[in-house]
Amino acid sequence: MGSGEVEFSGGAVDFHPDESPKEKSGGPVDTVPVEKIAAEDIRFHATDIDKTEEVNFFDKPEDAKRKEKAEKRRIKAEAKRILRESKQKSVGGASKDVVESEERLKKEQSRIESERRQAKIKGFLGRRAKHWYIYVSATAIIAITVCAIIFVPQIIKGINDANDAKYVDENKSLMLKLFEEVVDKQFSKEEIEEVVAKYNGAIAIDFSDTGGLIHPDDYWLESVNMYLGGEDEATYSGFFYVNEASLDGVSIIEREGSYYYFRRGEELAFKAADDAISAYVLDLRSSGE
Repeated sequence: MGSGEVEFSGGAVDFHPDESPKEKSGGPVDTVPVEKIAAEDIRFHATDIDKTEEVNFFDKPEDAKRKEKAEKRRIKAEAKRILRESKQKSVGGASKDVVESEERLKKEQSRIESERRQAKIKGFLGRRAKHWYIYVSATAIIAITVCAIIFVPQIIKGINDANDAKYVDENKSLMLKLFEEVVDKQFSKEEIEEVVAKYNGAIAIDFSDTGGLIHPDDYWLESVNMYLGGEDEATYSGFFYVNEASLDGVSIIEREGSYYYFRRGEELAFKAADDAISAYVLDLRSSGE
């Protein structure tokens, strides 16, 4: 086979370059000796033809770049979506588990606290039940003390008032009893004489042009005085009590609906004649008269 020819043998092609290039091809060419070229560098098989990449020689370079960028953006967006959904699923699942766990923990804590309170109450009641008599006694003592504070003073006052009233009633003089009977009233001469007559001569009456004086028989320091007046100038009223021998001078008079007890220059006012009389009798007891 001559120089520059191709030999087909078993599908492989052996290429033998022209060892003497002509001058018209550009001048002498440095060549590499055949013996220095590896077989794999100059040898190929027909089966390798199918392995070539598909290249579209009709697409513009700009379109290819745009498609490449669009594909990269699509891949990047898809990766972000997958990552986001993965995170949301992970976080959502974890949150749900945490919430359920916290709810169970709260319920358990509430149950424990409830049982603890019930146990304390039962223990408290149990201890109190063992010593019920102590608490009953303490309650009774407290009740008695309260009653004593509230009611005992009132009871004592009631007893004292009753004792004082009894003492006054037993120690009123005849003139005080007469004064208590005639005060605030009006009498004719005959009527006042009838009142005095009930004392069986222990009391005497002296009339005057302006009134009169009622006193114990043959004793004038204690008396009930009266005035004469009225439309017919024959009515006795304005009764007042005088004791010049007691407590440096004592008098009990009625004035404008009130009753005044005068003693040692002091004036005490009362709403009722009985109260003024009682005050005077109790003063006599205190002074020892």
